Amino acid sequence: MFRVLIVDDEPDVIAGLRLLIPWQSFLVTQIKSALSYDEAVQTALTFKPHITISDVRIDKEWGFDLAKQFSDLGLHCSFVMISGYDDFEYVRKSMVVGARDYLLKPIAAEELERVLYQIITEEYDTPLKLQANNEHDDESIDPVTKKSYSSYTNLTNKVIQVIHRDFGQPLSLKLFSKQFMVSERHLGRVFSQDTGLKFSEYLFVFRLEKAKSILLSTDYKISDIAALVGYPHPNYFHQHFRSYFNLSPTELRSSYQSKEEAP
Repeated sequence: MFRVLIVDDEPDVIAGLRLLIPWQSFLVTQIKSALSYDEAVQTALTFKPHITISDVRIDKEWGFDLAKQFSDLGLHCSFVMISGYDDFEYVRKSMVVGARDYLLKPIAAEELERVLYQIITEEYDTPLKLQANNEHDDESIDPVTKKSYSSYTNLTNKVIQVIHRDFGQPLSLKLFSKQFMVSERHLGRVFSQDTGLKFSEYLFVFRLEKAKSILLSTDYKISDIAALVGYPHPNYFHQHFRSYFNLSPTELRSSYQSKEEAP
């Protein structure tokens, strides 16, 4: 679904990035590379990448100039700059040309995954974004509890806002307690009183309902859907899915398709 272009004058860096993360989990179906500025431009004109990961320094050329060149040519893609130098001026220039992030070599897998997730969910019209925009007719009603958001405390609403936005990321009560500077016990109690569900139960339901929506509206592989909703291990996803829907993902999809095809 998504195309990625990697630009670096070091072949080993390109090879390492190709193997660094499970690209397919982020719906990346094609990856091409370029070892020079000119090769990057020529490749991009035909390949039309959604995302370009470029070294700040490409031989004697600059990644900043490459980003501007792409823009001038009408190539609309998200840029991620990478570099071996922790130089604020490089960071500043990256932001000026609209780069989404600046990652230091050696690239950490979790950092690259974080940036890809943000780009795919925020900048491109993925099924996740479509679901977020179109899932309910009444945006004031929580789809999980069917309660009005206005009945929740401000703290609970803040937590739910993050869950709805970042459900594919690792989330926990501990993480939120640190983020909002409250104790886990207090946060858990307030959240449960507002929603009628424990935090873990709410996250469980929201992720699986999202998975169902994607499952029935796309032909994505089940392992890809699992990754998109926050399950890096497909077997764990299958267990949770069956326990909630009393059907496996494959069975639910087949049942839905059979009903759609029935006269």
